[in-house]
Amino acid sequence: MVNAEVAIFARLPVAGKVKTRLAAGVGFEKAATFYKACAEHVFVETSRCTTAQAKVHCSMASDLPGIRDWVAAAGLSLLCTCQVARPDLGLRMHASLESALDQHHISKALVIGTDIPAISASIVDRAVAALDSHQLVLGPAFDGGYYLLGTTCAALQLFEGIEWSSDKVLQQTLQQAKVLQLDVAPLDTLPTLQDIDTLQDLERWRSQSPPGHPIEAVVDTILKASASDSH
Repeated sequence: MVNAEVAIFARLPVAGKVKTRLAAGVGFEKAATFYKACAEHVFVETSRCTTAQAKVHCSMASDLPGIRDWVAAAGLSLLCTCQVARPDLGLRMHASLESALDQHHISKALVIGTDIPAISASIVDRAVAALDSHQLVLGPAFDGGYYLLGTTCAALQLFEGIEWSSDKVLQQTLQQAKVLQLDVAPLDTLPTLQDIDTLQDLERWRSQSPPGHPIEAVVDTILKASASDSH
């Protein structure tokens, strides 16, 4: 039995409800189309992890049936649950990590988002392995945040005083970890990846993505349509 659990924070891919900053550049429907494809890629990759079990966490209880149907329609059998209601992202992440670590067989808990097209099973497995010798591992994002956090101890202070959705998230988290005297894995343990918040992020990722990426056709269609609309 594996001793790690990955919480995937996800929303239903409803136009106007997801990726609103991306929608400013491509429109609500295309932003939702991207989000659906990218989230399904994350679901698939985490389901392939050999060292962790994955669980999809939705933000609203009313969305849970739809999330379960979506995951099943994608041909996956991931467990789905609802995030514990908390006033901000950090507290929701803490609650999910704490809930995972409360299970007797889980000693490593991780959380990831659904807007990182470059995520892979091997990256998640590498994060799990890092927790064999460290208390905290972070996957840095190019925007100054992080796309993955893994820990062996869900310290609430790690998520307090963080300016969420800013370019200070990673550094502020590292500062909190220092105060807590946590043993943090080197930042180059995991690659720095691009999360997708804007059209520019999407264009940058596509210009660097490897050939044959599972969502490249979806992204190319979105970018082509966006270029046409701008002329």
